[in-house]
Amino acid sequence: MILTFKKLLHQKRTELTTMRNRYLTGLEKLEFASNEVGKMQIELRNLQPLLIETSIETDKLLHKIAQESVEVEAQREIVASDEMIANQSASISKAIKDECESDLAEAMPILNDALSSLDTLKQSDITLVKSMKNPPNVVKLVMEAVCIMLNEKADRKPDGTGRMIEDYWSSSLKLLNDLKFLDRLKNYPIDNISINIMKKIRDNYIPNIDFDPKIVKNASTACEGLCKWIIALDKYDKVVKIVAPKKEKLTIAESELKV
Repeated sequence: MILTFKKLLHQKRTELTTMRNRYLTGLEKLEFASNEVGKMQIELRNLQPLLIETSIETDKLLHKIAQESVEVEAQREIVASDEMIANQSASISKAIKDECESDLAEAMPILNDALSSLDTLKQSDITLVKSMKNPPNVVKLVMEAVCIMLNEKADRKPDGTGRMIEDYWSSSLKLLNDLKFLDRLKNYPIDNISINIMKKIRDNYIPNIDFDPKIVKNASTACEGLCKWIIALDKYDKVVKIVAPKKEKLTIAESELKV
């Protein structure tokens, strides 16, 4: 029984020693943890100003980002608006360009007719007109129109009744004797004909029933070609005068697109 008691006593002492060691170890760990917490608290206190400064800087940065976001959005809206305007201008430019090309497509056959009329002129036919001592009225009529187209002045002569009239026949002969006469016709500034010249042609010659290539042909082949040339230029000029302001609008629209 004594042995049993000793054995039990030894066992209890061992358990107490183990518990004591565990307790001491726990105290050491608690002390270590307490020291570490203390260090961390000190570090945290030391970092507090930096954390506050960092927080302030972060707030400033967020505020700046918010402002820049507003500015970027405003700029995006401006760019979108400019893009829409540019697209509208491009559409307008294309519409004007298409319209100009359509009008010019109509004018080109007319222009070709005018040039073809000049190709029918032969020097022998011109010489025949020059040799006329008493030219038919239709020949005078066509040559008057040619003189006006080339801005040649008429001579003022008495008509036999005491009145002075404009006589273009002398000016016509000067033109026909000019070796560069055909070149002047072929190099005529067809895209920039004077408004005053075309007004005279349209008022006094185009409406005249005798100003007809079919009628003129019976009197002179050369004047027939000249008559066709003037009629073709009259038609071409009408188209050009319509196209000119459209071209101006197109130039303005295209220049705005380049800005």
